[in-house]
Amino acid sequence: TYMFLKALNIKKDICVAFVAIIFIFITYIFPLDGANYNYLVLCFYLLGIFYDIKEKEKTKRFYIIQGTIAFLVFFSKQNIGIFYIIGFTLNQILEKEKLIKKAKKYTVFIITFLIILATSLIAMYIKGNLGYFIDYCFLGVGDFAKENLAVDEVALLITYITVLINIGLLVFIFANKKTRENLTKEEKNNLRNLIIFSVPIMMAVYPIFNIPHVSVGIYVCLINNFYILNIIFKNLKVKEILKKIYRWTLLVIVLFFYFGSLNNFVLWKRFMYNHEYKDPFFGGIMNYKLEENIETIDKFIMTKLFSSLIFFTIGSNLVEL
Repeated sequence: TYMFLKALNIKKDICVAFVAIIFIFITYIFPLDGANYNYLVLCFYLLGIFYDIKEKEKTKRFYIIQGTIAFLVFFSKQNIGIFYIIGFTLNQILEKEKLIKKAKKYTVFIITFLIILATSLIAMYIKGNLGYFIDYCFLGVGDFAKENLAVDEVALLITYITVLINIGLLVFIFANKKTRENLTKEEKNNLRNLIIFSVPIMMAVYPIFNIPHVSVGIYVCLINNFYILNIIFKNLKVKEILKKIYRWTLLVIVLFFYFGSLNNFVLWKRFMYNHEYKDPFFGGIMNYKLEENIETIDKFIMTKLFSSLIFFTIGSNLVEL
């Protein structure tokens, strides 16, 4: 996130402040927990936007790398991969370039994505698990949505607030003549990128409208809010007293995050010290029902799917020899 903000040409100290606020947000207020792939897919999604913003010359190499990133997003979480491709496609349509030239470049992106995807599908077919992948990721989506539809009121409220703030800031920045005229070409492009990529990923909240899914869905929108605030305040002549308030506020935020993390570590360490090691899940954030589910899945994979292969497990991670 820090490198992402730096790519938007935000000053170093403001980047640190924004990162501290975001980490407090996803650690204490709106934690990005749940499945580990939520972290992974968000990292790949941000990587794609970062590279789009950072790379000024959109050469063939750029589209090959973007096709590769699109695959990484897709294979981490299929629906968000589709949302990323939608965002990238819309961004290319709005590029000020001749249609034929844009089409040729976009073809490189699609071909790269399809070649890597086809290679992975062939590998799964050879191992005999392609059918399970298609059934789980595509054919079973409807049933999954029906059986797991859920709405967390707090998650819904935070989403509305984040989106409304984003809309309000955008209206302000374009309605205010002075701010609008002071926008550089680079800032306009950055805003376009952030808006286009932030809208599709919000659909990631369906069908489980809970904290982990919403955290992923609004993350880019949250960064966009910080970026717009940075644009609004960058030309203001801030007095020395306001600068001191800002620095002390930043210090308090960083210390709060640091000591909060340290406190969590101490509590976890104390729990580990006072209890004997019992099973591979000991010390993790894990309930008994989830342990049983993981063990059932591991047993099914080892006995039904890959009976001809040898596996061993490290905790809940299945490793092939």
